[in-house]
Amino acid sequence: MKRFKIIAPPLIFFIACFVGGLGLFFPLQEAVDWGVALLIREGDRRGIEITVRNATAGGGWIPSLTLESIEGRSPLFSARSRGVELRWNPLPLLGGRGAFVLSWEEGGVEAFGKEASWEGGQTQVELTPGTGRFLALELRGELQARGDVTLDLVASRISAADMRLKVPGELDGVLEAAAAFLPLQKESEGQWHLVREEGHDAPQS
Repeated sequence: MKRFKIIAPPLIFFIACFVGGLGLFFPLQEAVDWGVALLIREGDRRGIEITVRNATAGGGWIPSLTLESIEGRSPLFSARSRGVELRWNPLPLLGGRGAFVLSWEEGGVEAFGKEASWEGGQTQVELTPGTGRFLALELRGELQARGDVTLDLVASRISAADMRLKVPGELDGVLEAAAAFLPLQKESEGQWHLVREEGHDAPQS
């Protein structure tokens, strides 16, 4: 759970910066540059070195941003992606779920010297005061995930989750260790269930 507490807040922080920047800056490129600078600063504060090769904004009826070659690195954990896109999702106005769609291209993670890669994925992101929800998350490739997760942004913890994970053998041991801090249940070799019902307290880390 300590890794989660370090890594999750900068991601939420960046999304919040982008959302806030939409109302504070014009054109959108200035909001994106501002958000990336704050993301890097927040990462530094939490011991994560974040690099982004390029960041661009898309205008039109559906605002979006694209980050090229983004990487986050800490002493024990790193994650990288060739590209990440965040775009506004107008479906909530029509009764859909999520305010933004976050998608990413191929990349991978390294934890405690073990590596795994993915081909791509996406999730719907819904932000409310103190809460970040990642809905219908799907990760494809060697590392797979499918489901929903809700983050308590005040306590930096998973407040609810129902997500199936599939990892290669190299990472199975890492998740076995992480199960002491995260609501992870092993179902079989390489098959995991991240599950917590809303309102259930997390174990102390």
